Amino acid sequence: MTVVPTLFPLSEYWWLYVAFTGGVLVLLALDLGVFHRDGHEVRFREAAGWSAIWVSLALTFNVGLYQYALWAFPQDPRQSTETEQWEKLFAMSKCALRERMERNCPSGKTGKSSFTGPM
Repeated sequence: MTVVPTLFPLSEYWWLYVAFTGGVLVLLALDLGVFHRDGHEVRFREAAGWSAIWVSLALTFNVGLYQYALWAFPQDPRQSTETEQWEKLFAMSKCALRERMERNCPSGKTGKSSFTGPM
């Protein structure tokens, strides 16, 4: 069994965890203390607007975290370009096809059609 390293260990990236927790607390204080100070009935349009704001904020955070991870971990062997992934897939499928043809065709006839019926 192989041990997979932790992507953001707390001992090295404590500042990231503190910044995230602080950011969430600041946004919660803004939401409850400034934006919704008075109680009122929330309509569908207002709820949809606030939901769109919070979801877009979460997506922005995720894009930033992804960009940071790409910058901080460029030599990760698990990362490969899309072209390399397609090349690996093509090579695997080519090998699988070759093995299947060698298994199903008698020697000397590899790669030729064995269909003898009417066309």
